[in-house]
Amino acid sequence: MKKYKLIKTYPWSPELGFIVCDVNDDNFKCTEYPEYWEEVVEKDYEILSYLKKGSTTCTTTKRRGGESHKEFWNIYSVKRLSDGEVFTVGDKFTGYSSEGNTIRSFDLRDNILIVYTTNEGCITNTPGTGLFNSIKKVVEKDYQILKSCPIEGTIYSVERLSDGEVFTLGDRIKVYQHGSIKTIDSIDLYGNTSSMREGIWFRYNTGSCHMTHIIKQKPQPIYLTHDGKDIFPEDIVWYVNKENFYHDYIKAYPEVKFNSEIRAYFLTEEEAKKYIIENKPALSIKEFWEITTMSGSNRVKSIVLKELAKKRLNLK
Repeated sequence: MKKYKLIKTYPWSPELGFIVCDVNDDNFKCTEYPEYWEEVVEKDYEILSYLKKGSTTCTTTKRRGGESHKEFWNIYSVKRLSDGEVFTVGDKFTGYSSEGNTIRSFDLRDNILIVYTTNEGCITNTPGTGLFNSIKKVVEKDYQILKSCPIEGTIYSVERLSDGEVFTLGDRIKVYQHGSIKTIDSIDLYGNTSSMREGIWFRYNTGSCHMTHIIKQKPQPIYLTHDGKDIFPEDIVWYVNKENFYHDYIKAYPEVKFNSEIRAYFLTEEEAKKYIIENKPALSIKEFWEITTMSGSNRVKSIVLKELAKKRLNLK
């Protein structure tokens, strides 16, 4: 059903902006008086991005510098508001004309979205036609299940093939670019159904989202080791007391206090033991000179020194 909005008043007319449905009585013959009535085109799309003309990679979410997108930018991706499906130039789709059709370009004409296809056809979202609403994007598999339980079917980790990003249960993620941070509670695989888009879905405490729209949150380092390596939350960190050269390990959390004046920190026990060997007094001057003046290469002498130091320090 078409709708019309009053854009210019006349005697006994309703207020400016008044909207009526498709009627043709003596008071509201909208189609016969275009100077007073304008058809309201209900949009079922939102433009998400533009592609610079002559480029295949330069995209923008807004037209820059007030430039007319007709002159400098082509529409690159749109979202269908009825179901949130995103269509981008180059996407394959079904449900209209021949199977396996591809989107060649988008255009606007009087606020009506026109989708041009590779078979030289076009689709519009003109109210009443339903063509744009009837197409379905063909999503090629963009995932690989890395680890799952063969008995329960539970998925533990998956890889997104488009960028190689790996997602695991418990990972912190952001839904869309400006969404809030969530934790993955479960990973599910849905087939082609009317209610769920095909592919990998992540569930969290307030809902779920398709893997396409997920950004993995990388943990930020909370400290550096003695040799300049990043320490992340939940890392196992080995430390050496600089006074008595006692060594042990701890689990790193943001609230853990790291004191480089008292302790030296390392990511492996081997690195911690190496620090002890190189810094804790363990040999007499006599033993040192006996080894350094012995025959053989410096590499051999270094090995003998290290083994003797490990023996003196009871390090295996």
